Amino acid sequence: MLTEALDLFDGTVLGGVPGPFAESQRSWLDEQRLSLAEDRIDILLARNRCDDAIGGARLLTGAQPLRERPWAQLMLALYRDGRQSEALAAYGQARAASTEVLGLDPGPLLAGLRQRIVVADPGLLADTADAPQPAEPYGGWEEAEAGRRRVNLPRDCYHFVGRAHEVDRIVAAAGYGVCAIDGMAGVGKSALAVHVAGLLEQRYPDVRLHIDLHGHTPGQRPVAAAAALEKLLLAVGVPGDRIPAATDDRAAAWRAHLDGRRALLVLDNAVDAGQVRPLLPGSASSLVLITSRRRLSGLDAGESLSLGVLPYSDALGLFAAVAGESRAAREPAAAGEVVRACGLLPLAVQIAAARLRHRPAWSVAHLRDRLADEDRRLDELTAQERSVAVAFSLSYHSLDAERQWMFRLLGFFPGAEIGLSAAAALYGEVAAAPGPVSAAPGGSAPDAAASGLVPAAPDHALPGRPALGAPASTATDPGRPGPRAAAIRAAPTGPADLAHADRLLQDLVDCQLLDEPRPGRYRLHDLLSVYAARECERTDGEPERRSALGRLLDFYLATVDGAEELLRP
Repeated sequence: MLTEALDLFDGTVLGGVPGPFAESQRSWLDEQRLSLAEDRIDILLARNRCDDAIGGARLLTGAQPLRERPWAQLMLALYRDGRQSEALAAYGQARAASTEVLGLDPGPLLAGLRQRIVVADPGLLADTADAPQPAEPYGGWEEAEAGRRRVNLPRDCYHFVGRAHEVDRIVAAAGYGVCAIDGMAGVGKSALAVHVAGLLEQRYPDVRLHIDLHGHTPGQRPVAAAAALEKLLLAVGVPGDRIPAATDDRAAAWRAHLDGRRALLVLDNAVDAGQVRPLLPGSASSLVLITSRRRLSGLDAGESLSLGVLPYSDALGLFAAVAGESRAAREPAAAGEVVRACGLLPLAVQIAAARLRHRPAWSVAHLRDRLADEDRRLDELTAQERSVAVAFSLSYHSLDAERQWMFRLLGFFPGAEIGLSAAAALYGEVAAAPGPVSAAPGGSAPDAAASGLVPAAPDHALPGRPALGAPASTATDPGRPGPRAAAIRAAPTGPADLAHADRLLQDLVDCQLLDEPRPGRYRLHDLLSVYAARECERTDGEPERRSALGRLLDFYLATVDGAEELLRP
């Protein structure tokens, strides 16, 4: 019936008839036709036929960009279809059309709907009990905001295990206002912050909000501070037309709104301190939990917590909780080897356990054997949208070329730990030239192992990695240096050389891609080492890898030769 009515009012009923009466009737008929078309979209929305509603609304907005009702219908249809970002982009298009022609922002109809979309108002969904009727699918935001609880924290992790010491530290620091939690990808920073937020909900009854800042999210750019402030202000009920345009003004409005309120904020996945600083409330009655893969040393935080991997017992507990207590208990030794192959990293343990849970035919030993192959280990630690390799890649690709090269070379290094001088040689900062090696202060030979000039004894052998050792041509009398070693002397490492290498290594430490267990000694997490070695093989050719290994071997040979000359001149 409605389709026939639309065909009747197709604009040709009085086509060609001259005069003011005919013109007024044509205008009236055009308006009736548009209204009927909009009514039809409302009916489609009521029946949850989002695709048809989107198509019809796009036609109307293209033909009549200043009519707000079709824009609102398009925004609602896109949101119900799970396309929140496109719904907000549609508002931007409507605003651009309105400001270009009229010099005005859209009215309360679109502004209110946009606000409800930003805060993910469940009342906009067609299958909720309080879903709006098709005649007014986008109004009434004031009433919705008036009754809204300012809470949008994610659900606590179902398999949260351990971290009792870290939880106690954060809870004890609640009075300091800001707690920054950093750690490598997959270590469980977000899970810890959300868990603690749930424990503290009674202390902060006024506002409890979570916002993902997308510092390391596949396919997402980091959220600008201005956009994050807008989302937070909308979430606490500030109308969109009252939000200032400038970032500093938004930050001031945000602090004023939270003044005196007991608010708990989880600023998740921050890229750096500059992104979160404008979001911090000024009230001492608020608590902010910040998670980041980067150490936020530039942030004035009351408590800073660097999260490490799980203790072995907790990693086993997490594996059993996800895979099933009975299956883990039947093969305890194999379960232990699985969590060790996962490097005790919570994300890796969860993925491995989830794969086992969904494969009844597998034994724990079968999973262990699959993870034993280092070349395919990262591929095994993938389950649908969760992947250890993808999590690492986001951190790696945020580096510049110099730091990526250093990171890849560290994965190629065959030992468990490397010192600053050895890393500089591997990178290419240390040259080899004739000349004696000077003694350490006090006249004694340098402690090569402690300074990183000789590799420390590895904790484990990494299969498939090149082994350090002198070529056959240098193997002569073990009591005296061979011909190649005798010809090589390590040039004194220039301050600029070591300083540059030190900056690169420290930046990798700050980005949680490298660990510094003690000053001047560096170590990659086992899975990061596998990832770095794979990236080195993919990115760098055989000549580059051989050259780097040759520099390292020359450095060690020259160091040993110089030490021997000091001991036996």
